[in-house]
Amino acid sequence: MNVSAVRWSMLAMALLLMGAATACGGSSQSESEVLEELVAGEKAALDPYFGESDPTAYVARYAEEMSYFDSWSDGKLENQAAKDYLMGFAGTIPPFGYEIKNPSVDLFDDTAVFAFNVDVIDPASNAVVLSWNTTEIHHRTGDGWELVHAHWSQPVVEGG
Repeated sequence: MNVSAVRWSMLAMALLLMGAATACGGSSQSESEVLEELVAGEKAALDPYFGESDPTAYVARYAEEMSYFDSWSDGKLENQAAKDYLMGFAGTIPPFGYEIKNPSVDLFDDTAVFAFNVDVIDPASNAVVLSWNTTEIHHRTGDGWELVHAHWSQPVVEGG
């Protein structure tokens, strides 16, 4: 093989490897872009959850194999049992406002650790009636970010 052919072969191999990395989910999204995308997805899911007592959009974000904890769930729930538990809240939550506070994300290849606080707000008094600390683990797929784990806990109140 001559030098020119070797160079072309190396270039072709590099392009193939770059294409394989992209096909395997590699992305050039920055942490700020991912954070913006995850916050938007969370709001799209929580708007009907808190506003209409409809968890359907929130549950739809979960992967087939997933896990979930919250302050009331009596331990870790997995897969369909977790989804059924969350859907059990349909129609039981009065309309509330909410505010996502302090969102952050840490990226590890195709995994995002998304942490934030949520204040649940009574629309009649505009008072915060409940707060949550939330951590979600998302995995990047060809279709975007899929939720594989969530942990919602209530902050400990001093003297409470």
